Amino acid sequence: MGLMVLLGLWGALPLGCADAMLVPFRDAARAYDAGRTALDAGDFVSANQRFSEARALDPSSATLPLWQGRALAASGDLPGAIRAADDAIAHDAKSGLAWYNRAAWRARSGDLAASAADLQQALKLNAATAWAAARDPDFAPHRQDSAFAGILPPADLLVAVEGPAESGFVGSELSVLFRLTGPAEQVPALSGPPVPGCLKQTRIVEDDAIGEGPSSGTVERHVRVYFRANASCVVTLGPFVASTPDGATHVEVAAIPVVVLGPTGAAGEAGTRPAAWVIPAGVRDGAAVDGWSVHLGGERPAGMITLEWRVDHQTREVGWLAIL
Repeated sequence: MGLMVLLGLWGALPLGCADAMLVPFRDAARAYDAGRTALDAGDFVSANQRFSEARALDPSSATLPLWQGRALAASGDLPGAIRAADDAIAHDAKSGLAWYNRAAWRARSGDLAASAADLQQALKLNAATAWAAARDPDFAPHRQDSAFAGILPPADLLVAVEGPAESGFVGSELSVLFRLTGPAEQVPALSGPPVPGCLKQTRIVEDDAIGEGPSSGTVERHVRVYFRANASCVVTLGPFVASTPDGATHVEVAAIPVVVLGPTGAAGEAGTRPAAWVIPAGVRDGAAVDGWSVHLGGERPAGMITLEWRVDHQTREVGWLAIL
């Protein structure tokens, strides 16, 4: 019977009886205080002894084993610390702190697979966020280890880029999506140089998603940037920099190549075929040049870019381009 239950029965017990029953818990509290004092002073042997006394006086406690585990781990007895965490979990399987501590002590002992499994359970029980755990000295050296894949973020800020497609045509809309993932208390931002003149930036859409459950404490910011292609060109967007508001983390994002295809001749003149299609190191008057191939007419080969010439909205010629 735990202390809280006894206190609930206080009014139903004669005073002398209640005092006698509470003596072990009083003595357990005193032993715990002595253990904390010894632990803070670096006297891990004495701390272990005092916490052991406290546990004997209050064997139902799920907290005291963890304090003894701290003393044991600090003294270098990791197997003993892990056994203490086993006891804490046996008393209270929903104690996220018990799972977290056992994960940390298992990581120190080199049992990374078991540590990762414990940490995953601790995160489910909201003992910490994945970002906080990743900075814990017990887990930080193992962020890149396969055992912690999908549990710990491999870096303090993650950046992924999607688009644009390999090429677009004059007048079309292009977009680039940046996926920025970091701790929720440090929502990342994106910055970069001016847009090249052949592109006009039309809008930016930012969408933040806050993680839940094991992903609690995580924010994923999607930044989609839209452009209108105003002229044929071969340019780059960026380079960009993703950073956290506190300035502690910066991630450089390489420049993104953009190819805008368009006729160099008078495309709008009825009956006049464009003199050439502007393609980087590309197709000139239907000939394959420097790593590009062109197919005019016939069925569209798989994986190629469609190139269409129109006059008054009527198709006059169709070709396909591909990088060799």
